[in-house]
Amino acid sequence: MMIEEEQSILETHTSSAVEDLKSAVAYQGKGAMQKKVTALRELRRLLSRSEFPPVEAALKAGAVPILVQCLSFGSPDEQLLEAAWCLTNIAAGKPEETEALLPALPLLIAHLGEKSSLSVAEQCAWALGNVAGEGEKLKNVLLSQGALLPLARMMLPNKGSTVRTAAWALSNLIKYALSVGTGLQSCNRTNQN
Repeated sequence: MMIEEEQSILETHTSSAVEDLKSAVAYQGKGAMQKKVTALRELRRLLSRSEFPPVEAALKAGAVPILVQCLSFGSPDEQLLEAAWCLTNIAAGKPEETEALLPALPLLIAHLGEKSSLSVAEQCAWALGNVAGEGEKLKNVLLSQGALLPLARMMLPNKGSTVRTAAWALSNLIKYALSVGTGLQSCNRTNQN
Protein backbone atom coordinates (compact mmCIF):
# COMPACT_ATOMS: atom_id res chain seq x y z
CA MET A 1 0.00 0.00 0.00
CA MET A 2 1.24 3.45 -0.86
CA ILE A 3 2.38 5.48 2.10
CA GLU A 4 0.76 8.85 2.77
CA GLU A 5 3.82 10.85 1.76
CA GLU A 6 4.00 9.20 -1.68
CA GLN A 7 0.27 9.75 -2.18
CA SER A 8 0.66 13.41 -1.23
CA ILE A 9 3.49 13.82 -3.75
CA LEU A 10 1.39 12.14 -6.44
CA GLU A 11 -1.53 14.47 -5.67
CA THR A 12 0.75 17.52 -5.84
CA HIS A 13 2.14 16.37 -9.19
CA THR A 14 -1.40 15.81 -10.46
CA SER A 15 -2.51 19.31 -9.44
CA SER A 16 0.57 20.70 -11.20
CA ALA A 17 -0.19 18.62 -14.29
CA VAL A 18 -3.69 20.10 -14.47
CA GLU A 19 -2.22 23.61 -14.18
CA ASP A 20 0.30 22.75 -16.93
CA LEU A 21 -2.58 21.54 -19.11
CA LYS A 22 -4.48 24.79 -18.53
CA SER A 23 -1.37 26.75 -19.59
CA ALA A 24 -0.86 24.53 -22.64
CA VAL A 25 -4.48 25.02 -23.74
CA ALA A 26 -4.13 28.80 -23.38
CA TYR A 27 -0.80 28.86 -25.27
CA GLN A 28 -1.14 29.90 -28.93
CA GLY A 29 2.51 29.97 -30.02
CA LYS A 30 4.72 27.61 -31.97
CA GLY A 31 4.26 23.98 -30.95
CA ALA A 32 0.95 24.67 -29.19
CA MET A 33 -0.59 21.35 -30.23
CA GLN A 34 2.36 19.27 -29.04
CA LYS A 35 2.36 21.18 -25.75
CA LYS A 36 -1.30 20.22 -25.19
CA VAL A 37 -0.72 16.57 -26.08
CA THR A 38 2.33 16.36 -23.81
CA ALA A 39 0.39 17.91 -20.90
CA LEU A 40 -2.57 15.59 -21.49
CA ARG A 41 -0.30 12.55 -21.64
CA GLU A 42 1.38 13.51 -18.35
CA LEU A 43 -1.98 13.92 -16.62
CA ARG A 44 -3.18 10.59 -18.02
CA ARG A 45 -0.07 8.83 -16.75
CA LEU A 46 -0.48 10.30 -13.28
CA LEU A 47 -4.14 9.24 -13.18
CA SER A 48 -3.20 5.64 -13.99
CA ARG A 49 -0.05 5.38 -11.93
CA SER A 50 -1.10 3.89 -8.64
CA GLU A 51 -3.56 1.64 -6.93
CA PHE A 52 -5.12 4.84 -5.56
CA PRO A 53 -5.19 7.24 -8.51
CA PRO A 54 -5.13 10.95 -7.60
CA VAL A 55 -8.57 11.57 -9.11
CA GLU A 56 -9.71 13.88 -6.32
CA ALA A 57 -6.62 16.08 -6.76
CA ALA A 58 -7.29 16.32 -10.51
CA LEU A 59 -10.92 17.26 -9.92
CA LYS A 60 -10.05 19.89 -7.29
CA ALA A 61 -7.53 21.42 -9.71
CA GLY A 62 -10.26 21.79 -12.34
CA ALA A 63 -9.40 18.95 -14.72
CA VAL A 64 -12.89 18.24 -16.08
CA PRO A 65 -13.62 21.62 -17.76
CA ILE A 66 -10.22 21.71 -19.43
CA LEU A 67 -10.54 18.08 -20.56
CA VAL A 68 -13.96 18.88 -22.02
CA GLN A 69 -12.35 21.75 -23.91
CA CYS A 70 -9.70 19.34 -25.25
CA LEU A 71 -12.47 17.06 -26.56
CA SER A 72 -13.82 19.67 -28.95
CA PHE A 73 -14.45 18.54 -32.52
CA GLY A 74 -11.76 19.56 -34.95
CA SER A 75 -8.97 18.77 -32.50
CA PRO A 76 -6.28 16.31 -33.62
CA ASP A 77 -6.91 12.65 -32.83
CA GLU A 78 -3.91 12.44 -30.50
CA GLN A 79 -5.36 15.24 -28.35
CA LEU A 80 -8.85 13.72 -28.39
CA LEU A 81 -7.50 10.30 -27.45
CA GLU A 82 -5.44 11.59 -24.52
CA ALA A 83 -8.33 13.74 -23.20
CA ALA A 84 -10.76 10.80 -23.42
CA TRP A 85 -8.18 8.56 -21.75
CA CYS A 86 -7.86 11.01 -18.83
CA LEU A 87 -11.64 11.01 -18.49
CA THR A 88 -11.67 7.19 -18.61
CA ASN A 89 -9.28 7.03 -15.69
CA ILE A 90 -11.27 9.62 -13.72
CA ALA A 91 -14.45 7.62 -14.41
CA ALA A 92 -12.80 4.57 -12.83
CA GLY A 93 -12.61 6.47 -9.53
CA LYS A 94 -15.11 6.60 -6.71
CA PRO A 95 -18.79 7.08 -7.64
CA GLU A 96 -18.82 10.69 -6.42
CA GLU A 97 -15.72 11.41 -8.52
CA THR A 98 -17.31 9.81 -11.57
CA GLU A 99 -20.32 12.11 -11.20
CA ALA A 100 -17.99 15.06 -11.79
CA LEU A 101 -17.82 13.93 -15.44
CA LEU A 102 -21.41 14.95 -16.20
CA PRO A 103 -20.26 17.96 -18.30
CA ALA A 104 -18.08 15.65 -20.43
CA LEU A 105 -20.77 13.09 -21.25
CA PRO A 106 -22.31 14.81 -24.31
CA LEU A 107 -18.92 15.07 -26.04
CA LEU A 108 -17.91 11.54 -25.09
CA ILE A 109 -21.16 10.31 -26.65
CA ALA A 110 -20.72 12.52 -29.72
CA HIS A 111 -17.26 11.05 -30.35
CA LEU A 112 -18.78 7.56 -30.68
CA GLY A 113 -19.99 8.53 -34.16
CA GLU A 114 -18.45 8.21 -37.59
CA LYS A 115 -16.76 11.63 -37.42
CA SER A 116 -14.24 10.28 -34.92
CA SER A 117 -11.42 7.83 -35.47
CA LEU A 118 -11.82 4.27 -34.18
CA SER A 119 -9.25 4.81 -31.43
CA VAL A 120 -11.00 7.95 -30.17
CA ALA A 121 -14.44 6.31 -30.36
CA GLU A 122 -13.18 3.25 -28.49
CA GLN A 123 -11.61 5.36 -25.74
CA CYS A 124 -14.85 7.33 -25.36
CA ALA A 125 -16.80 4.06 -25.15
CA TRP A 126 -14.42 2.90 -22.44
CA ALA A 127 -15.00 6.13 -20.46
CA LEU A 128 -18.77 5.80 -20.88
CA GLY A 129 -18.64 2.16 -19.77
CA ASN A 130 -16.90 3.23 -16.56
CA VAL A 131 -19.51 5.95 -16.02
CA ALA A 132 -22.39 3.54 -16.66
CA GLY A 133 -20.86 1.02 -14.27
CA GLU A 134 -21.22 3.43 -11.34
CA GLY A 135 -24.91 2.86 -10.89
CA GLU A 136 -28.41 3.49 -11.99
CA LYS A 137 -28.32 7.28 -11.68
CA LEU A 138 -25.42 7.71 -14.11
CA LYS A 139 -26.74 4.96 -16.37
CA ASN A 140 -30.02 6.85 -16.64
CA VAL A 141 -28.17 10.07 -17.47
CA LEU A 142 -26.32 8.29 -20.28
CA LEU A 143 -29.53 6.76 -21.61
CA SER A 144 -31.31 10.12 -21.54
CA GLN A 145 -28.38 11.67 -23.44
CA GLY A 146 -28.61 9.04 -26.17
CA ALA A 147 -25.57 6.83 -25.49
CA LEU A 148 -27.30 3.53 -26.32
CA LEU A 149 -27.63 3.79 -30.10
CA PRO A 150 -24.09 5.03 -30.88
CA LEU A 151 -22.61 2.30 -28.66
CA ALA A 152 -24.74 -0.31 -30.42
CA ARG A 153 -23.64 1.01 -33.84
CA MET A 154 -20.01 0.53 -32.85
CA MET A 155 -20.67 -3.20 -32.71
CA LEU A 156 -21.93 -3.56 -36.29
CA PRO A 157 -18.70 -3.71 -38.29
CA ASN A 158 -15.99 -6.04 -37.11
CA LYS A 159 -13.54 -3.62 -35.51
CA GLY A 160 -11.68 -5.94 -33.14
CA SER A 161 -11.17 -4.44 -29.70
CA THR A 162 -13.58 -1.60 -30.50
CA VAL A 163 -16.44 -4.11 -30.66
CA ARG A 164 -15.39 -5.65 -27.34
CA THR A 165 -15.14 -2.25 -25.66
CA ALA A 166 -18.54 -1.15 -27.04
CA ALA A 167 -20.10 -4.45 -25.89
CA TRP A 168 -18.62 -4.00 -22.42
CA ALA A 169 -19.89 -0.40 -22.22
CA LEU A 170 -23.34 -1.51 -23.39
CA SER A 171 -23.41 -4.26 -20.78
CA ASN A 172 -22.72 -1.69 -18.06
CA LEU A 173 -25.35 0.60 -19.53
CA ILE A 174 -28.08 -2.04 -19.43
CA LYS A 175 -26.84 -4.04 -16.42
CA TYR A 176 -28.81 -2.16 -13.80
CA ALA A 177 -32.07 -2.75 -15.61
CA LEU A 178 -31.34 -6.46 -15.21
CA SER A 179 -29.69 -6.49 -11.80
CA VAL A 180 -31.66 -4.07 -9.66
CA GLY A 181 -32.04 -5.81 -6.36
CA THR A 182 -29.66 -8.67 -7.17
CA GLY A 183 -26.59 -7.10 -5.59
CA LEU A 184 -24.47 -7.36 -8.73
CA GLN A 185 -21.64 -4.85 -8.79
CA SER A 186 -19.99 -3.18 -11.75
CA CYS A 187 -16.38 -3.64 -12.65
CA ASN A 188 -14.61 -0.47 -13.78
CA ARG A 189 -11.80 -0.67 -16.28
CA THR A 190 -8.81 1.57 -15.76
CA ASN A 191 -6.91 2.33 -18.91
CA GLN A 192 -3.20 2.20 -18.15
CA ASN A 193 -0.31 3.62 -20.21
